[in-house]
Amino acid sequence: MKFQVFKNGSPAQELNLEGSYIFSHDNYLLRDSSLIQYEREVLAADCTGSETAALCLPWDIEGIGTIMLPTTRLLRQPGCYNLNIELARARLMLIISKIEDYSEIEMSESMIKYFDNAKKSFVDAIKSSANPQEASVHADRSLINALHFSEKLAIVQAENGFRKRQKLSNYGKDYFGCKLEVEHVKKSPQYLKKVINAFGRVEIPLNWREIEKTPGQYDFGSLEKIIKVLSSSKGIKITAGPLVSFEKECIPDWLQQKDASFADIQEAAYGYISECLGRFRNFVDQWIVLKGINCKNCLKFSLDEILEITRSAFIAARNGDSSGKLIQICDPWGSSESVSYDNIPPLVFLEMLIQQNIWFDGISLDLDIWNRCKYPAVRDLLQISSKIDSFTNLGRQIYVSELKAPRQSDSIYYGYWEKEWSQDIQAKWLEYVYKIALSKPSVAGVSYSAAVANSNRPSCGILSKNYDVSKAYKKILKLQKL
Repeated sequence: MKFQVFKNGSPAQELNLEGSYIFSHDNYLLRDSSLIQYEREVLAADCTGSETAALCLPWDIEGIGTIMLPTTRLLRQPGCYNLNIELARARLMLIISKIEDYSEIEMSESMIKYFDNAKKSFVDAIKSSANPQEASVHADRSLINALHFSEKLAIVQAENGFRKRQKLSNYGKDYFGCKLEVEHVKKSPQYLKKVINAFGRVEIPLNWREIEKTPGQYDFGSLEKIIKVLSSSKGIKITAGPLVSFEKECIPDWLQQKDASFADIQEAAYGYISECLGRFRNFVDQWIVLKGINCKNCLKFSLDEILEITRSAFIAARNGDSSGKLIQICDPWGSSESVSYDNIPPLVFLEMLIQQNIWFDGISLDLDIWNRCKYPAVRDLLQISSKIDSFTNLGRQIYVSELKAPRQSDSIYYGYWEKEWSQDIQAKWLEYVYKIALSKPSVAGVSYSAAVANSNRPSCGILSKNYDVSKAYKKILKLQKL
């Protein structure tokens, strides 16, 4: 598959392809950025094995930000597509689809103007397709207007849905959660005080590798005391997990070092899950049982083994315990460069579980846009809204997790959204995303990734290293009182 690429009406001299990928139907990953090249003013990617495919790449949009934008799925052909036209086409198709879904909203005059200009410019681009450079200018104009409309559409839908749910029943404080950082609990009582003040649900991270360093011997360290302290705090609910993740850093060394069979691994996981639930069943009301097994599978389980160990894990978690059991979905766009090409797209995987009668109560939807990415780009608000929508038809509650946003400019990691990142922009972006998520009737909570700035990505905290509160922290408190 080949594309001509233009910037300001001229062939692009260079193109940022970090984080770009090619995908087919149902978001099956075909190629990552290492196999996509831009040479001699042509972007090329080998799509062997698929009749149709789509490209997603970071794209700068003035006044919006550096956004990950996809094309539609396109047929392989000998000649080149015009990338500018295809990006505009894909966005207009998404808009038309979401206008139908959000039919109850009333569009303002400015929204109508953006949409009309986007459609008119796209028609002009198609009419000028014989002159690719001229067509790209019209397509760029169409895309800019379409993205401005997209942001407004997502915001209006979020505001309407948020208010509607408020009228039916106020959001409880437990709709607002935060992942606990154990090192800060040990460091200062101020940290836990600030977390409990702003959030009604606390997510306790568990790492099998750290807890069961020796087979059958479990060391929960300070976690046991922290869980019991939190459970006695008025109005605080506890989520714990993930219990099991088959990422290398989460699997006990003794399971990786010896020649463990699948049966050995399955038995060990069952025993560990049973131990955790037996110990904390009176304190934890929700468990993340399994994380990202459809794409984080360093032990290279087959599809049948993935389904079998998932079934076994949820059976162990259900035995004698009535708390909620979640499965965590990582990278819902299916774009992580760390996955292998035999990964199972998230929605396909969840539908498999339902068809196999593997019961789970809800979905923990990991919306950390930056964690697994090496490029400075974000997803725009309509993409986020649309992605959450895609999981709402499964008949399960959704808990948005791992949410975060930068509080200061750091273009190496985060790019920009509207303007360079600042406390004001962080608070604004988070307000919109919280409202987008909580406007969906299936969404039962949103959990912030980490309250305090950490050493890896220091600008994403809503508390400073001295535990001073940010504007985003205050915004989260305000959302609970609206």
